Amino acid sequence: DQAVNLTAQGAVGGGFWGLLIGLLFLNPVLGAAVGAGAGAISASLTDIGINDGFMKDLGDGLKPGTSALFVLLRKVTPDKLLEGLREFTGRARVMQSSLSKDQEEDLRAAIEGKPAG
Repeated sequence: DQAVNLTAQGAVGGGFWGLLIGLLFLNPVLGAAVGAGAGAISASLTDIGINDGFMKDLGDGLKPGTSALFVLLRKVTPDKLLEGLREFTGRARVMQSSLSKDQEEDLRAAIEGKPAG
């Protein structure tokens, strides 16, 4: 299950490291706030990719003794990837998707720290 709140975990981890660095520079509150913000932003970017609901629905429908593999790649030549998966023809179903225009805009907004949407 990929339903873990990575943004909150990133904020906590970032807050800890920010507090530690802030202590070194005699301003722990500012360091914790900056660290928490940076951690939350970093973790929020990890939720862009394969839809959690899709993975859960597919997993719930798997028959016993079977499995599913989800691969999220940044850069890939589809022809080469599909060639490598050819040996599974007839035994597996390969599904391929790219980001929609809206998803790409949301990703860009998240990277630039702007609200999505």
